[in-house]
Amino acid sequence: MDENWVFDELQLYNSAQEGQKNSRLQHLREIAAFPPKILAEAVDEQESREAPHVAGFFQIPKPIFAGSGIFSAPAREHKQTIDLKFTPIELNFDIAGLPRCEVDTGQADFRPNATQVCAFVPR
Repeated sequence: MDENWVFDELQLYNSAQEGQKNSRLQHLREIAAFPPKILAEAVDEQESREAPHVAGFFQIPKPIFAGSGIFSAPAREHKQTIDLKFTPIELNFDIAGLPRCEVDTGQADFRPNATQVCAFVPR
């Protein structure tokens, strides 16, 4: 799925509220809270699931190389399972001093220094 299309569609449902300069989603993108590619992959994963799930995103300050699979972990309550996907990312600042979050695109200069985690929690 095209990551720009996914962001634009989500932006329709998460537009700026009265008095806000930017929406919450725009703010998260500006502070490099998630790479757009991972957001698009999460939407694809959400759509492939039979039961509704909530996708949560967070970052770990160390790279974890777990492969491209999804790992399941038991939830503490309600006897449910949470699926986790780990993606090594590179967090840096661009020449303007703005945060940048990138995933591996096969370039030799990719140096992961963190991990983006996407958790799929059943509703």
